[in-house]
Amino acid sequence: MKIAVIGGGISGLATAAKLQSSGCDVRLFEKNERFGGLCKTDTIGSYVFDRHGGHVFNSKHPEVKKWVFDLLPEENWQFSSRVGRIEFDGNFISYPFELSLSELPHKDATQCILDFLACSRKPESKPQDFRNWLYWMFGKGIADRYLVPYNEKIWNRDLSEISICWVDGKMPLPSDEDLVMSILDPQFKEKNMPHSTFYYPKCGGIQVLIDAIESQVSNKVASYTIEKVEIRGDSYLVDGESFDHVISTIPLPELAKIVVDLPIQVRTAIERLQFNSITTALFKYEKSKVSWVYYPSKDKGAHRMVCQGNLSDELPGCVALEKTGTWEVSDLTKGFDEISPSDFIAKSWTHYGYPVYDLSFEANMAIITDYFREMDIGLVGRFAEWKYYNMDTCIKAGFDYCDALLSKVATP
Repeated sequence: MKIAVIGGGISGLATAAKLQSSGCDVRLFEKNERFGGLCKTDTIGSYVFDRHGGHVFNSKHPEVKKWVFDLLPEENWQFSSRVGRIEFDGNFISYPFELSLSELPHKDATQCILDFLACSRKPESKPQDFRNWLYWMFGKGIADRYLVPYNEKIWNRDLSEISICWVDGKMPLPSDEDLVMSILDPQFKEKNMPHSTFYYPKCGGIQVLIDAIESQVSNKVASYTIEKVEIRGDSYLVDGESFDHVISTIPLPELAKIVVDLPIQVRTAIERLQFNSITTALFKYEKSKVSWVYYPSKDKGAHRMVCQGNLSDELPGCVALEKTGTWEVSDLTKGFDEISPSDFIAKSWTHYGYPVYDLSFEANMAIITDYFREMDIGLVGRFAEWKYYNMDTCIKAGFDYCDALLSKVATP
């Protein structure tokens, strides 16, 4: 079976590698000079800069973890425990906020605990917008002090316009017992946190994983912009070349530009999808044990600091500041007195940074996925499926799609 995979990010690379290892004739198309998508790393002197945000690896999927470590052996990675911090009223407490209430001033902690325990969380009263859901789930104390202001910064939208369809699996959702245990046992929160431990390459940034996956794909072309994808009966033409199947891992708005005769209702649904861009800048910074720092206050420009230099003992000290939207370096460093212009190393802008789950998201995606399923064109990855995937879930999505496709072909 001859298959075209469009997009050479981690989803496209993993999908192409999996299909090739299964005996398929695969051709991978990438419009940029380098493969990697959101997982590219720039090397600037002795510094590494994951230019589209910090990327660490771990996975609850054994097959993904084994595959990654077969490609890039575990001894090439540094294993670390996550150390997250949140700035609150000029001090720093542990992440997540809702399981670190014992670190707050007693008055704040008491109010947060009482409000949390007073939440009924009855399914029949569950709000469907993110803002009201935060109050329903966590109570006014926690919502007002951290979750609402922080999420307003990262979403850059009125939270009442955001759906809750994404929260399961992406946000830690504590029970009453979890909250009490976190107060009695300071280590409890880390035990219950997803990605409480992670791996990061000792040298070279996350690019070394991309390079390892890329080495598994023999038929690939970079710096190539596809002009059109046509459906011709049971075959597909990619710029005139015939394929038995097409898998897209590129953002849906980019796919809409090249699919010939795309129905107007599908095109309209894609145009209605929302997303956030991200500006990221790297700075010299003293090394520590901290992995990430979150900044809910509007007094700070960036919403998050990724302590890139702390992810490996072999890297020099540096941090990446992130801010939703298109910004200058001075916008990111607002309020960071410890960072000076002389500390600046590099800057990057990511057009498609994070999917936004507005209230019409599910209806629009139903139209989109129904059409591409009917046309038998695969959609795999963060912006092809419009899902907030981490690296390991991008790989898992590619593997699952390949397994389903090969099973369908093998079935008489």
